[in-house]
Amino acid sequence: MALWLALALTLLKDEEYELALTEAEERDLEATTEADDRDLEATDQELERDLDALLAETEATEAAEEADRETQTEKDEADSEAEWAVTEAAEDADEASEEAEEDAYEAAEVNDLLATEAAEEADGLADLEAELEAMEAAEESDLEADSAAYKAAEEADEAEA
Repeated sequence: MALWLALALTLLKDEEYELALTEAEERDLEATTEADDRDLEATDQELERDLDALLAETEATEAAEEADRETQTEKDEADSEAEWAVTEAAEDADEASEEAEEDAYEAAEVNDLLATEAAEEADGLADLEAELEAMEAAEESDLEADSAAYKAAEEADEAEA
């Protein structure tokens, strides 16, 4: 019986040892699981921070690109307005040049007409002056002829008398 008792005691100690080993393995497994959970949680938090940083960087990049596009659009609009203003100014200058050219041509025509009229008037005055001088010379000649005829008639009357 002592043998049985010794055997039972040995079995009991083996069972206690196995139970203690199982409990130690369970505690080790629990500690490993908890450590793995903490590592996973830390990795998850790190990935979330990285994702948040990446999202923030993406948003900043998109905002910068949008600002660049808006700036480019504004620049393009300003360039377009400047080109339009230059084109309009050139058209206005061309129109003003054409008007000035037309005005100069009209002024030249008016000056030609005035010069022609002045020349015609001067010709007319010269003709009138020449006609007047001719008439005066004819009148003087007529007066001299009449005077000579009167004298001749007086002389003839005196000679008859």
